[in-house]
Amino acid sequence: MTDDRVVAELSADVLVVGGGLAALRCALEARRHGACVAVAVKGRLGRSGSSAMTSAGYSAVIDPADDPRLHAEDTLAGGRGLNDARLVEIMADEAPAQRQELLDLGGVAGA
Repeated sequence: MTDDRVVAELSADVLVVGGGLAALRCALEARRHGACVAVAVKGRLGRSGSSAMTSAGYSAVIDPADDPRLHAEDTLAGGRGLNDARLVEIMADEAPAQRQELLDLGGVAGA
């Protein structure tokens, strides 16, 4: 039996395996630092895997009357003690700026 798969060889400084949001963010950051980046994904880039399947979207405090601490508290409650409180705090604090960066890159804000 013969193997009909095509094998390609390429060179890159960074290989990102997966095409979800975390992987694409990693690839973007590596590229910003001057790395030649390759992304290996089994489906359509940005359109397969769990990131494309989620309905939660991106959560961030954008209302001046809201508070990142409340966002962190909600996230910790939803995690039922499984999430790292310090990482949740960092995420809640940095989420508004990261959201704006995604919008500046051409992302679309949902309702």
